[in-house]
Amino acid sequence: MLLERLGIDRIGIVTHNSNLASLLIRRAISNNIATGRSMKVCVVELTPINKNVIYDLLESSVQENIVFTDNPGSVMNFDGKIFLVSIGRPISQPFRDLSFPRMSLYLLISDKSFLMRKMGLETWRVITLEPGSFLMKSQSYSLKIVQKDNDLIEEEPLSDNLFEAYNLIVDSMMEFGELTVKDTINILMSNLGITKDKAREILEDLQRLRKIKVNKGKIELY
Repeated sequence: MLLERLGIDRIGIVTHNSNLASLLIRRAISNNIATGRSMKVCVVELTPINKNVIYDLLESSVQENIVFTDNPGSVMNFDGKIFLVSIGRPISQPFRDLSFPRMSLYLLISDKSFLMRKMGLETWRVITLEPGSFLMKSQSYSLKIVQKDNDLIEEEPLSDNLFEAYNLIVDSMMEFGELTVKDTINILMSNLGITKDKAREILEDLQRLRKIKVNKGKIELY
């Protein structure tokens, strides 16, 4: 999915969230390292967003082929991949010139999208749902990404049966109030016509997907 493609495919992300930008850059660097390729990477940061996060990653990776700069002019003839961050500041003139190595740009994170499609990047827009929870939307697809332990996790979409079960749990909580695990299992069995084992399996799946959690025998929603 999207997080696993960062640094591998040519992607542009539109967001105003500087912390999210740092985490996306980290993921792109990690993905590039994980490929085992010797392709050089230059991280160009035009805005002062959590630079220590990126510096720490570069130091821990001990990768000589990864460099960091805040000078866009220094990569005009760079022979490798470019990851660029520019939030809250116009992208400087060299990146508008035809001489900029556009096919070398694999990740552009900005609060404006006017250059992304022109450069042939697949554009994704970010909508903040709540602190640490984001909806990422492209022209044809949308997905949810959450921040956890200074990393990003892409949530799996619910299958039809899990979606039905989740909505049933939410509706039941609105109607009856607090639900125990036993209550919830009985509700799923009665309304979905499933066995107790299947109902327990559904609850486990919903917990794994961070839709519900169990606290002292009671069901809670994330």
